Amino acid sequence: MNSAMKTTDPKLLSEKRNARWRILVCVLFAALIPELHASPTTVTLRPVADAELQQAQPDSNIGGNITMVSGELGIRVGGVLRRAVLRFDLAGQIPAGAIINSVSLQVRVMRVPIGPANSIFDLRRILQPWSESGVTWNSRLPATPWQVPGVTGAADSVSAASSTVFVSGLGSYTFPSTPALIADVQAWANDPSTNSGWLLISEGEGILKTARHFATHEDAVNGPVLTVIYTQPPPVILTEPLDQTKVEGDTATFAVLADGTPPLNYQWQFNDNDLLDQTNSALTLTGVSTNDAGFYRVIVNNVGGSTSSREALLTVLPLDEVLPRVTISSPASGVKFREHSDVPVTATVTTSNATLSSVEFFTNGTSFAIFSNSPVSFVLSNLAAGQYDLRARATDSATNTGEATVSFRVQTPPRVAITSPTAGLRLPINSNVTVVATTEFPTLAAEITSVDFFENDVQIGNSVVAPPFSVNWIPATLGDRTLTARAVDDLGQIGTNSIRVFVFLRENSLPTVAIT
Repeated sequence: MNSAMKTTDPKLLSEKRNARWRILVCVLFAALIPELHASPTTVTLRPVADAELQQAQPDSNIGGNITMVSGELGIRVGGVLRRAVLRFDLAGQIPAGAIINSVSLQVRVMRVPIGPANSIFDLRRILQPWSESGVTWNSRLPATPWQVPGVTGAADSVSAASSTVFVSGLGSYTFPSTPALIADVQAWANDPSTNSGWLLISEGEGILKTARHFATHEDAVNGPVLTVIYTQPPPVILTEPLDQTKVEGDTATFAVLADGTPPLNYQWQFNDNDLLDQTNSALTLTGVSTNDAGFYRVIVNNVGGSTSSREALLTVLPLDEVLPRVTISSPASGVKFREHSDVPVTATVTTSNATLSSVEFFTNGTSFAIFSNSPVSFVLSNLAAGQYDLRARATDSATNTGEATVSFRVQTPPRVAITSPTAGLRLPINSNVTVVATTEFPTLAAEITSVDFFENDVQIGNSVVAPPFSVNWIPATLGDRTLTARAVDDLGQIGTNSIRVFVFLRENSLPTVAIT
């Protein structure tokens, strides 16, 4: 028969039409499904620090007043410029990973010069840390000068305004939300160490009487108010489920690796319908039949919304159309290993009417070994942390191919840090001390199973609740003491952190003697 001729078999034509329609419907359905996101949250913040900077008194700290002046004074004698700085603390108000959607700042003018000149005021992001009790026109901290006095150096602040507002008389004014203002707060939420607040500066410097007295955070009623609207992000799919081809009777396993704010919830679907009780990160189908052939995906959700994985196609071949059957018995799919582990690999291939020609192995899509026999056993040595997809593809003498894939993970040890008490702290003997430790979870880290606490290698407690982890400790020995927190993950990997404190004897108050 000429291979170029079109088939006229009604059954084959019907199957082809059905396959095309199924693919088209799935593509259109996937394009129409939106990711679900959490409703926005609005928080309002007051400054934790603000101060006035005076050109005429460049080394004077003017923090703690109920107003701060920015703009140019009405008499041109000496330095007449005033500027203001203010900073807000996002900690505990905006969660890690939050997506900032809107930012606005309301300020109130409490006093204006006689015959005032109106001007536009800028908010410019400050790039260097400063303190309310130490900042001046010349210095951001005691003995630490600004690059340029007045906070206008390239290393001191961003020259472009993050937001502006036109200011005239008394009353409230709002710096509106802008992409730059949102970017400032997003950067501070992502890395709190970069949060140095804003410079409040008039664009009318050089024009007399643009100065305005703005209320500070010391004025609980009229002080600045920062309004931030944010959403928490939905989960992110790090590893998608893979397409699979199985023979009737085989076991098919689909797995997904997701990251996001815990807890993460899973719901597997088959051809867009929920599968009852399939709510784990992996879906295992045993003894598959042709009825199980179709598209599988998982919906992952958390407080920030939901995300859908790609649709993985399961193809189930009837037994009379057996391709080479590949089984990877080690490692099991979804298993986890310690960092730098040796991972044993074992695979077997079964062929029907043909003989085995080759078995080729791939990790994350890259070929690394070819064998000509079955079973195959070898070791992947000293693996670095990462997510691995191990695929074995068998080819028989009739050029038919079959393959199997397993996914496993090599994870990093946990990280732990003692946050309280601080290193070097002096503690009275027999006092009640709460020792607190926090843990970090790198991208490939596991879950913490416990955190043990030690004083000079003697265990003083254990914490297995959610972070932060803590124990109560009563120091009973004078002198230098070493406190150690040891975190253990679900693979038994250990991370430690130690600090030294000094335990002292509190002296009693001496009696008072009066000579009359």
